Amino acid sequence: MTIANVAATLNGIAISGPASVNESATATYAATATWSDGTNTSVSPTWTVSPTTYASVNASGVLTTLAVTSNQSVTVTASYTADGVTKTNTKTVTIVDVAATLDGIAINGAGSVNENSTAIYTASANWGDGTTTQVSPSWSVSPTTYANVSTSGVLTTLAVTSNQSVTLTASYTSGGMTRTATKAVSIVDVNSQAGTLSVMPPDNTVDVPVNTVIVVRNGGIAGIDTIFNRNTFTLKPDVPTSDSSVTPSEPYRGSVCVSDGIVQGSFRYNWNLTSGTFIPNCSLANGATYIGTITMAAGSPLTAPFAWQFTTIAGSTDSDDDGSYDTEDDHPDDARRASLWTPTGTGKIHIDANGSTATSTSSAVAGGSTPSIKSAMAISDGSARLNQAGAPGGYEFPDGMVSFRAMGVPSGGNATVTITFPTALPAGGKVYQADAIGFHEVPGAVFNGNALTMTIPGGAPSADAAQDNGILIDPIGVASPETSGGGTIDLTSSSSGGGCSIVGGTRSGGSNIDAFLILAGLGAISWRRRIRHKRK
Repeated sequence: MTIANVAATLNGIAISGPASVNESATATYAATATWSDGTNTSVSPTWTVSPTTYASVNASGVLTTLAVTSNQSVTVTASYTADGVTKTNTKTVTIVDVAATLDGIAINGAGSVNENSTAIYTASANWGDGTTTQVSPSWSVSPTTYANVSTSGVLTTLAVTSNQSVTLTASYTSGGMTRTATKAVSIVDVNSQAGTLSVMPPDNTVDVPVNTVIVVRNGGIAGIDTIFNRNTFTLKPDVPTSDSSVTPSEPYRGSVCVSDGIVQGSFRYNWNLTSGTFIPNCSLANGATYIGTITMAAGSPLTAPFAWQFTTIAGSTDSDDDGSYDTEDDHPDDARRASLWTPTGTGKIHIDANGSTATSTSSAVAGGSTPSIKSAMAISDGSARLNQAGAPGGYEFPDGMVSFRAMGVPSGGNATVTITFPTALPAGGKVYQADAIGFHEVPGAVFNGNALTMTIPGGAPSADAAQDNGILIDPIGVASPETSGGGTIDLTSSSSGGGCSIVGGTRSGGSNIDAFLILAGLGAISWRRRIRHKRK
């Protein structure tokens, strides 16, 4: 009897290799064939991978992954044929998105700042994947004899008797890695003689917020109104600009923005006429260079025209539609939180509905919702777009005012929003709102440090809730007592040259505020107005 040697047939193949591979890396896969006689052998199959968007594989089974922005899955396939029998197997492999490492940071801002002035600094992070993003580092300055810096990167310089140098430091941590950058800043001694001026924003400053005001100081010498006024000052972009205006949008008045290429606005002065402020009627253009010019006029101590320039921050998208550009917003993808630069250069105002749930006792509202912020805007209290009736005499608004809409507050319910100002409320401070008929003190308003917590009611149930456009919070701000004198005044009375003016001086006040308590229940008093669009 003859016993025939029957060749073993191919039963199947198995793929071995890692189940996950980092992006921009390689891994090797192997295939093992199983035979009908129970043996296993290594084989060289045909390799493929799908989709090829995230990886490729060569004939030796080496998988090469590409860069991904989030974890992705691919399918590695091995196919092998023996004696006319083909077997195929697959393996799912995860391509892991590896967070870019922090390579370093850089500080952006002016190399010199006048004494008794402010300048805004920002920081950019450089990442291992070649990208650069703006970050919010920890700031410090040394020595503090000549300057201090806020958590938002606003450098405030002190008086010096000669030019001094300070070191500005930014430190940022990501993924357990900390990177630090320094920048030498010269504090310039401004000779305290009439006609020698310091300005804000300083000369050649970049990334200036578009809602900024222009401040000119006269070195402690009175008479700034003879130097800096509607007849002597112009502010214009360095390229020709068409005339423009804005229409009324309650509580904001309509106004002329640019006329004959000149930015229009109003003038205000401190009580002893050592500091003057020009308040543009409208926000400036993004990414534009503006030139401020002060010419000589009768009674002015200037011996020559004075000019300087600054460049506004570039525009960007507003991903969460809260009114703050992504490049300025500390939480660009979170509609519950918005941050805006103050018009006065003191830092950022933060509006925070994070962690708050809009609740309702109405049976018509099923459960709660998370409130969000929309159309946030920071504006000077002296803006011509606000009705100045009732503005408090003997007080100033160091951070300006802020308005916004609270969205998602159910009818019959309420929500809680916290506004944090850069400047803490001093003893005797007051909270004011401005609406279409003027300024009104908010009675009984109290603070916790520099944070104001607001309870916002949703109002009565609406018969047409689909047209609900949120709760409008009129401009609100903190008024601090002037240390001396009678607050800000305006000695101009008509518009020409640099712009129009607001007449003020005698203004009403109100009761003092306890600076150490948390606001409770003020929403029902005067916080809000519900706005609804009409069908056309």
